Amino acid sequence: REDGFYVKLRKDVQSNGFGHGFDPEQNKSPYTCYFRGMALRALRAIDYLKTRPEWNGKNLLVAGGSQGALQSMWCAAFAPGVTEAWVVIPWLCDVGGTEYGRNHGDWFPKWSRGLDYFDQVNVAKRVPRTCYVAVVRIGLGDYIAPPCGTAIMYQSLKCPKKAVWFQGATHDFIPHEPQKTEW
Repeated sequence: REDGFYVKLRKDVQSNGFGHGFDPEQNKSPYTCYFRGMALRALRAIDYLKTRPEWNGKNLLVAGGSQGALQSMWCAAFAPGVTEAWVVIPWLCDVGGTEYGRNHGDWFPKWSRGLDYFDQVNVAKRVPRTCYVAVVRIGLGDYIAPPCGTAIMYQSLKCPKKAVWFQGATHDFIPHEPQKTEW
């Protein structure tokens, strides 16, 4: 649509002058946090998929990048029956890390206690051992989904897992023929 539509939409969805998920007042409690509604919608989507005749009743893969990776991890942790999660540049890992001097970029909500419930570092601990998680891209130069938080999230997983680290990659950029390391 025209530019004015999107300018108005961004303004309409703000909370206390902050974009979605960034309002420190909302984020004080998991009950008022923007991510609560997002998580519940993702879980309901899994419930719906499991009613479809196309589902074989056994294999259920969730996948996404950045904020979609966040939603995929919520589903892997809290939706019974998810067997695999493939996540790319997972966002919202270790939000509270800034309180301990760990680095984050400027596109990260300021930590408030309510965010802990949705943080992938804490969510990863709840992924069942029956689910396989592949973190298929971690950019070592990513300041939107910082690799330090992703490493903590990865180490919190107690299920079969793998991670692929990309040297020189950012959130939106992958070098031609990047050096990769797989865990």
